Amino acid sequence: MDCVASPFFFAVYTPQQIINTHSQQSQQVYSWTYADKNRVVSRTHIWLHIRRNKMGRPVRKDRFGSTAGDFEVTGAFATGTVQPDGTGAEAVSTVSGNYIEAQRSSTRFKVNFTSADGSTRLSQILDLTPVAPGSLANGQFCLQIILDDSTVAYASKIFNNTVHYKEAGGTTGSVKYSLLAEGTDEGKNAGVGSMDTI
Repeated sequence: MDCVASPFFFAVYTPQQIINTHSQQSQQVYSWTYADKNRVVSRTHIWLHIRRNKMGRPVRKDRFGSTAGDFEVTGAFATGTVQPDGTGAEAVSTVSGNYIEAQRSSTRFKVNFTSADGSTRLSQILDLTPVAPGSLANGQFCLQIILDDSTVAYASKIFNNTVHYKEAGGTTGSVKYSLLAEGTDEGKNAGVGSMDTI
């Protein structure tokens, strides 16, 4: 009985590819993801859950809105360059009652605010920026936080229980935060940071 040796074959594995080096298929490249090769992962999508968790735990939706105790936007700068009434260049809105509608990421939020000229209520996706209102640029907004030593800082990222912040001098850090009632949200609170609230 004739014996025929199996053709020489081996595969080179890379994080995203399997390259078949068989002489007749030397140019064929198979692309795949981790989920394609793991039935549990492809069925449960657990790898997507792990990737999403890198953002941190999102803020609870009931902390957004215009009711007492919700986040108050300290300053908001519209994405446009001209004020809605056409009277001049857009500027920062710092009126009371500006608030967050929804979270897109730890640094991007849908913000509801009054235009700087006072003529229009706007709802726009803005970037959370850790600077005082006077230093904001188009498409940015800020949230003030009072640290437990009375230092004023501004949020750079917000999660469900913690906030990352930056002080005026450039010092950065993270701390658990509280949402106290308006009027008491600008004082120091032992062990936590006090966010600006409606």
